[in-house]
Amino acid sequence: MYWGEGTPSSEACHTSIGLAQPHMAFCLPDGQTSNGHQTWTLVANPNPGAGTVELTHLPQRAGKTVNFKDEIPPGSRRTYNRAGVEGKYPGIEGRTSIVVSSLDGARPIMVERVMYNYDRALGTDSVGGFTD
Repeated sequence: MYWGEGTPSSEACHTSIGLAQPHMAFCLPDGQTSNGHQTWTLVANPNPGAGTVELTHLPQRAGKTVNFKDEIPPGSRRTYNRAGVEGKYPGIEGRTSIVVSSLDGARPIMVERVMYNYDRALGTDSVGGFTD
């Protein structure tokens, strides 16, 4: 993904490996909203039917684990802004890792985590680790 004004001095980008197929669960490293960071969790449902996913935020220092569930329509993607999640689910302030799981064994998902910093001058992207 590229963004910026289109000149070499103001253009920024990030990339990640692609996924050959969807999986049942993903473990995403480090997400935060402090110190100017933005963290987004992107979850795609490539299946012909709606699927339910669970996002689990694992705090850096043995804080309260926060889980929430959402239904994703078929053939679509949801984008979860970490700052918005903090507002709805207190207790995940600071840095967390995130686990995203499909709760329907017949509907694997595709997931990535994107982080930006310094007013989006820097960006990173990761599919993390996955399992079936």
